[in-house]
Amino acid sequence: MTIKRSSVRYAILAEGKFNPKESKTANAVLRFIPDSAAALIDSTQAGKTAEELIGYGGDTPVVSSFQETLKYSPNALLIGIAPIGGDLPDEWRPIVLDAIGEGLDIVSGLHAFLNDDNEFAAAARANKVEIIDLRKPPADLVVSEDKWRERSSYVLLTVGTDVAIGKMTTLIQLIGFLDKSTLNSVFIATGQTGLLFTDKGVCVDAVVSDFIAGSIESEIMKVDKDFDLLLIEGQGSLFHQGYSGVTLGLIHGSMPDGIILCHEPSRKVNDYGTNLPTLTEAIELHKAVMKPFREIDVIGVSLDTSELSEDEARIAIKDAEEETGLPVDDPVRFGPDKLGGAILDGVRGKN
Repeated sequence: MTIKRSSVRYAILAEGKFNPKESKTANAVLRFIPDSAAALIDSTQAGKTAEELIGYGGDTPVVSSFQETLKYSPNALLIGIAPIGGDLPDEWRPIVLDAIGEGLDIVSGLHAFLNDDNEFAAAARANKVEIIDLRKPPADLVVSEDKWRERSSYVLLTVGTDVAIGKMTTLIQLIGFLDKSTLNSVFIATGQTGLLFTDKGVCVDAVVSDFIAGSIESEIMKVDKDFDLLLIEGQGSLFHQGYSGVTLGLIHGSMPDGIILCHEPSRKVNDYGTNLPTLTEAIELHKAVMKPFREIDVIGVSLDTSELSEDEARIAIKDAEEETGLPVDDPVRFGPDKLGGAILDGVRGKN
């Protein structure tokens, strides 16, 4: 199992938003496929590098305008943020048109589909470039058909105590470890950023609610016979009232054999000021929403300790292990071995 790589070279648009929290799409490219990043556009931080600003991404330069990216030979413009509401900021329209005029493909994970914009579509046709809307749902959506009972593979889903808490990152960090095992594994994306790394999956938050469960069930069944282990990227959180709907649809559509719970110990409240649950509360709720259908294994807990010192991180891991009785680690900071080993044990336990 490998992360999808190609000859793409992105000019990444994150004007005024390039930071550890707001530029989630840009940051994922810089963390996992940094060789695909030609340059970043953010005039408020021009002259710096990605490494200086977010701690990874190497010497990828931050420049003040699209025209400045051309000396780094990009062949596509990537919209590097996924804002609430999902519209393209008006002030970014000229940048997108300039990129199309220079012959660059456009890759967007916005809820607003750029292909549906008459001006962009006409410019793309005239310049023979492609606009890729990552969130565009497939045409053949179906309601869930309860096919999980026919599966032969082990399905693992990441869930979280909040949004933007490492559900995708955890799985991608585990890829190298799992590739060394005898299991044939595959990563299935469920969000616009994950779809930059694989051609398998669907952006579930752009799917009409009746079809969320069916959309991920269909993606799973397409590859079920070809792989031993399916790693399903989690979305949203049952504890976040804005995005809990997509989370529940994804849980019931994937009907996972096991879950990994993602948590940030330094984060105390969510966007609404609601206190985050304890790990015990989170585990109990996820088991409860699955109980009408099946029992699930909680494989382990993945912590994001980036806001803590190393000593504080190790204490947080120890405390979480004592609370849950499960394997706990930060796979970014301390490596994937502990959680990867727990996954392999879970798969062997099923078989």
